[in-house]
Amino acid sequence: MSVSANVQKHEWVPEGYTEYFIVIFYKGVEWGVRKRYSDFVKFDDYLRSQGYKLTCKLTGKNFWNRYDPTLITQRVGELQTYLNHLLSSTMTDNNLIKEFLEVDENMLKQAKLM
Repeated sequence: MSVSANVQKHEWVPEGYTEYFIVIFYKGVEWGVRKRYSDFVKFDDYLRSQGYKLTCKLTGKNFWNRYDPTLITQRVGELQTYLNHLLSSTMTDNNLIKEFLEVDENMLKQAKLM
């Protein structure tokens, strides 16, 4: 699975969290997904609970400073590093990663357009 993912931007959501916009590119098709930092933390926790040995770590949630621009910039970098690690590792054929990045869903949408 040759997938690339690029954290493009972030947005503060009125419900009280930050959403990260990630552009995914796979087999000539490009789409965007929106994820919260907590989505990544939960996904990482799940992968580790299933025995996956990941060398890249995400920092924990930070409730009090969650809108701090420095923290947001740091998280964008962490998320990009984390995605790069997942996509360059031997886990790239993992269906969990494909599901997290909404690969099958978006490839099906593309096929329906043809």
